[in-house]
Amino acid sequence: FKKQTTIANKLILKFLKIINKKDIKSKKINEDNSFYLPRLNTKINGWINWYSWNTVEILRFILAFGTPYNGASSMINNKRIYIKNARLVKKSTFHPFQNGLICKISNKTYDVITINGIINLEIIFEKKTTKLINIGDRIYTPIKKLEDAFQSKPNYDSFGLIKK
Repeated sequence: FKKQTTIANKLILKFLKIINKKDIKSKKINEDNSFYLPRLNTKINGWINWYSWNTVEILRFILAFGTPYNGASSMINNKRIYIKNARLVKKSTFHPFQNGLICKISNKTYDVITINGIINLEIIFEKKTTKLINIGDRIYTPIKKLEDAFQSKPNYDSFGLIKK
């Protein structure tokens, strides 16, 4: 990767020199002001933590894993779902045991309770199913999925995700 980056930087500098008709000087980055965040993978790291995240954290997480990605993941009726879109419906206070409960269904979207609000979700099943979602069903994420998501650091090469 470092070798590839070095070669790419030289090519970019040559290209810019040709376009601008003058030398471009590269500047060394002060590494004291930087930090590393590893890449994520939607299928591995995109599980929603309904148990301890608040409404805003859940909404931001869903948006981060939304289009062009598959969507944030969770489960309903033992089926994996992806959540592509989400918006705040109402701020309110609920008991944590109510997290993930579907409290309203309209126009193929679902209102779901979080610890401090209600959010509206667009749900897509991972695999086609005939099972319906009903009011009172719960969206949840198995603890094992959350543990795996927190412990996994996906690695990529030029062909994509490296399978372990």
